[in-house]
Amino acid sequence: MVCGGANSQLASSDVAEVLLRAGVTWVPDFVANVGGLIQAVAELRGEIPASARERVLGVRATVLDILEDAGAAGSTTLHAAEVRVERRLAAARSHRSAV
Repeated sequence: MVCGGANSQLASSDVAEVLLRAGVTWVPDFVANVGGLIQAVAELRGEIPASARERVLGVRATVLDILEDAGAAGSTTLHAAEVRVERRLAAARSHRSAV
């Protein structure tokens, strides 16, 4: 398994397919790093630390869901994560336009 905090770990998105074919599980960097973003946003909003901690602990479930989605679809974890991000962004856009 490759799950590192460095940004842009792969030379190109095609490498995700190479890793999949080699049987290497890769957690995309933007998924692995999201806990830091959650913490930073919570601090900027003045939230209590316990609130951010609860959301950070939820990242584990998100990673497991991404791994499961990729396995079920026979796709890369990169693709599964990008699909999840696109769905969340679309939902956020829809929510903003409704307000």
